[in-house]
Amino acid sequence: MPCFIIVPFYSVCLTLLLIHAAGADVVIPTSGLRPAIQAAVNNHPSVQAKIAELESAGFDIKTAESGRYPTLSGQVSTLDNGDNQGAAAIEQPVWAFGKIDIPIQQAEAEYKAARISLLQIYRELIENTAAANARLQGLTKKLKVADDNIVKHQQLFERIKRRQKGKMATDADMQLALSRLMQAKVSRETLLEELEVAIEELRALTLTNLDIENPEEDLYLHIPEPVVIRELADAKHADILYDQEKIELAKQEVAYEKIASTPTVLIKAGHEFLDFAGDDRSSIGLFIEGSVDGLGLGIASRVNAARSNVQAAKESLKTTRNKVNLRINSLLSSLKFQDRIKQSQLTSITAVAKTLDSYLRQYETGRKSWLEVLNMQRELTNQRFGLVQTENDYETTGLRICALIGELDEAAGVAGLTDDLSNLETQKVDTVSTPPVSNKSRFQKNKATKKIDATDMQETQGEKRIKSLPPKPETVTAVRNETVQADTVATDDALSKTIQQDNETVRTQGITTAIINLRNEPGLDGHVIRVLKKGIPLTIIGESGNWYQIPTGYIYADSVLITNN
Repeated sequence: MPCFIIVPFYSVCLTLLLIHAAGADVVIPTSGLRPAIQAAVNNHPSVQAKIAELESAGFDIKTAESGRYPTLSGQVSTLDNGDNQGAAAIEQPVWAFGKIDIPIQQAEAEYKAARISLLQIYRELIENTAAANARLQGLTKKLKVADDNIVKHQQLFERIKRRQKGKMATDADMQLALSRLMQAKVSRETLLEELEVAIEELRALTLTNLDIENPEEDLYLHIPEPVVIRELADAKHADILYDQEKIELAKQEVAYEKIASTPTVLIKAGHEFLDFAGDDRSSIGLFIEGSVDGLGLGIASRVNAARSNVQAAKESLKTTRNKVNLRINSLLSSLKFQDRIKQSQLTSITAVAKTLDSYLRQYETGRKSWLEVLNMQRELTNQRFGLVQTENDYETTGLRICALIGELDEAAGVAGLTDDLSNLETQKVDTVSTPPVSNKSRFQKNKATKKIDATDMQETQGEKRIKSLPPKPETVTAVRNETVQADTVATDDALSKTIQQDNETVRTQGITTAIINLRNEPGLDGHVIRVLKKGIPLTIIGESGNWYQIPTGYIYADSVLITNN
């Protein structure tokens, strides 16, 4: 499978259509994939609506944080005898058992979920705009084929016309050539109509007109290997990120319901004043306030309801992962099929072109009819149209894959949003719990005699199968790097400090041979805790299938080099 696809320029014929549609007073930006997707994410109203929701979520954080500050209150009243009285008070929470901090964390999680929701809108717009842009390119290439077909039919018509004048061809042959020439021109007109529709579709997404007279340079897009694409989709697909954040929100709701009935410790200070001198008084003290609704019977129900929401969110994440895997597998299958068909079509076009040249020579000697010559020209044109369509389908599929895994975020100018999400995730993971490890693990028992095999990761219908290869002596070579999520890479010092926590189970030392994900469980379903840089020293304390266990989690074995085996 080729590693790159190229997004070419539009043809000049699009210029007249766009300038006519734009009008004389409109400033038209340059054309190309990058300007198109940037215009879409900047101008589309759905983006503006999500940005407004994001701003609202940001203010909710400020509202939650205000619970840490003192509360002021006051009142003034007039008594029946006409005297006035009033009171002023201030209270400051001292200890709320998490009833202030958890709502702040919930508001921050809601804000992150809103950012991911904005990312969903971005990715959808990027994908649709890239596909619309690719359709324009395909129609432009088809127009070139149609123009070449008209030129060829014009030459054939002139040729048969000369032969007819010389009484070497019949009037029927000349009329047939003229008919095929008119059909070629009608085909071109049909393509122009399709082109106008495609331009309107792109304009509806970008809300602007693109000047194809001044296109940007070609944009080269790298299409990773299938196993890498699946890993990136699991780590960076916006729908999966959103459902993961919904799980965190549900967990925080459980935490809040557990402490909702706990008391709050406050310091209160107040002053009461009356019209009569000497009756004013002030007070200050430490208070404990709390309430239990329904004698506490509803607490357990609310906690259980919140836990059910956590489970529902986890099941929703599984469903989303299945949908993403299904679509990725479908796109990869299409990409592979289109690449294979393209090679066959190239071979077929070469053969048909040679056949057409042979038919022309045989027509001169009377061995082939004029109809056979025209039919072969038609077949050649149809083959060329088919090749253009296949190439365009291949580019469109590649663009859709790149959009889904975030490879077009930088070109669209929204890479900063995904970087911010990664930073938020890294800040949230302050400590990592060490999974329990038995001193008699399978890895340690067989350490003295076992050679660690390299593995070949094979993907079939979204399910990973591991095929053992012959063992390699002494070291393990990285067969395929385990792809990284766009999280903040763990520093050497932080990781070195962490891996010294469990000296009792130290058995094998290793070093990462690539940037690799650290997961809380073995397998691609495990949550990515953080990302380790290449060259990080590791202490391996266990093994689970094709995954090594270190004190902080699990890493893919093929991206680790054993240094003291």
